[in-house]
Amino acid sequence: GRAFGYLTGHMTVGLGILLSLHPTAVAVGAMSVPLIVIYPLCKRVTYMPQAFLGLTFNWGVLVGYASLLHTINWPVVAPLYAAGISWTLLYDTVYAHQDKKDDTQAGVKSSALLLGDSKNPLHGFNALTTALLSVSAVSASLHPIFHPISITSSLFLARALNNTDLHSPPSCAKFFKANKWYGLSIVAAIFIAGYLKKLNQDEEEEEEEADRLPQPEESLISNLYLMDNVRLLEDVVTGKTVL
Repeated sequence: GRAFGYLTGHMTVGLGILLSLHPTAVAVGAMSVPLIVIYPLCKRVTYMPQAFLGLTFNWGVLVGYASLLHTINWPVVAPLYAAGISWTLLYDTVYAHQDKKDDTQAGVKSSALLLGDSKNPLHGFNALTTALLSVSAVSASLHPIFHPISITSSLFLARALNNTDLHSPPSCAKFFKANKWYGLSIVAAIFIAGYLKKLNQDEEEEEEEADRLPQPEESLISNLYLMDNVRLLEDVVTGKTVL
């Protein structure tokens, strides 16, 4: 009873938040319902429930973008969404290594059981995440500063992964928690790159406006030329000058 009440309360609050958004975002959010229903059952039917978690958990990328811009720019959003899925596969696979003994006894599946003790696939997820983030950043015309920050963050995650013992639940938990710093650094990279992009756009607009204004030297020459012509015309009219 308490669990049902807890679930109902959270779903009510979530629905209230969703309905307060733009209709496009509401429609996008509603499309995630099948994933929300399917995900809890995935561990019994597939060794990649983490992939379904990634599909479900990162749906917020689509909802957030649609809420802000009232549309979805797929060249920007699709690689960002895919990057989120790849990142989820990384951190939640490491997390699943904590439960692999219990999962085996319970007869349920996980990517930790599928991929085993090799870290190569995990490093691959990290590299894929970085590549997809770069594609999204380029599509969004973010300032290039995004890329070194993203790559540095990826190297931090790779180092943390190398120091993780997949047979040690505390070590796996430590890596899982370290991902909050990775996520924070990517958010910071987006804000910094977006801010610098806006600054560059403002400077370009100011330069364009300045180019449209007459230059001081040209204005002076034009005025002097006009004054000479006026004087010449006055002299002709008064008879001082004969053409």
